[in-house]
Amino acid sequence: MRAAILAGLTAVLLAIPTAGQPPAPKPLTDAQKEKLKEAAKYSKESDDLERSGKWKEAIAVAEKLLAVEREVFGKVHEYPARTLERTGKLHMRLEDWKVARAARQECLEVRTALHGKDDWRVTDARIALADVDLIEKLTDDQRIGVRQAKE
Repeated sequence: MRAAILAGLTAVLLAIPTAGQPPAPKPLTDAQKEKLKEAAKYSKESDDLERSGKWKEAIAVAEKLLAVEREVFGKVHEYPARTLERTGKLHMRLEDWKVARAARQECLEVRTALHGKDDWRVTDARIALADVDLIEKLTDDQRIGVRQAKE
């Protein structure tokens, strides 16, 4: 009898989510797994294009990646946040301030929703967003200096 009570109590306790822990994610469907293979291909392709200095092409592929990630995981997930960070950086390289600002703003919103306003990833996203305004105000020579320093 005691064993049955303990087994029942254990089952009840295991069913209660741990405080502060998000619920376990649902297992991915086969279709979602296939989409993630496509996403992995886009991620590698975007990286390769970025490394070779083909920023516009890298952005186009990263936007495909972002669409797949949102389809599989939704808007509020770390993967789309990372891709927004990547597209923001690429738009900064092209000096497309408006689009860079929008990508970094959305990244900040996603990371805040995921981690809370005091998390270091949110602080990094906030700084990246502020960088858009700072770098936009620099002269061309100053921007070149910033780019060289980062590389």
